Amino acid sequence: MKENYEEYILRQLRGECTEEDKEILSRWIGASEDNRREYEETRFIMQESHLLKGLGQMNKKRAWQRVRRRTKRNPLLARVVRYAASICLPFLIVVGYLILRPGAPAPTGAEEQSIEPGTTKATLFLSDGQRVDLLGRREAPVIDHHAAREIALDEGTNALNYHDTTRVHSAASAAIHKVVVPRGGEYPLTLPDGTKVW
Repeated sequence: MKENYEEYILRQLRGECTEEDKEILSRWIGASEDNRREYEETRFIMQESHLLKGLGQMNKKRAWQRVRRRTKRNPLLARVVRYAASICLPFLIVVGYLILRPGAPAPTGAEEQSIEPGTTKATLFLSDGQRVDLLGRREAPVIDHHAAREIALDEGTNALNYHDTTRVHSAASAAIHKVVVPRGGEYPLTLPDGTKVW
């Protein structure tokens, strides 16, 4: 004979369980995993059922009026939306056709710009503090007095040539030169090992 364990669970929740009832309930829960799961579900439902007690007392007429008030349409707003849609929709169709029609030029974000090649211009800063403008310079050679060194300028290309440098004095020291090329410019030079750099 199957016992009604829901009655034991209800008495447990009310605090009316005797020690014997607790022992019976404990054995039934421990007998199988299904019993334990059924106990937890039944207990949960019974604990939460107090929320449903006031459901029958709810004023249905007042609740229905509240729902109608919240969902009531505004006729003026509906009319404005209809008119706006009737004006905007044809406009959007025409614009879409003009943009997407076959043979239409693809829209570009910027105008085409031609990029001109760089011009030969640069400034050479020597170790002795001299500043030599190399734009169109045809004078040769450039002399660094601090390092006692002549830097050759190729006359045909107006390029610095460190490969063919000559020392003015035998006790020349090492020097640091800086070549600054502005935006839109370029300048060729030949390094002491013969490497050509632009």
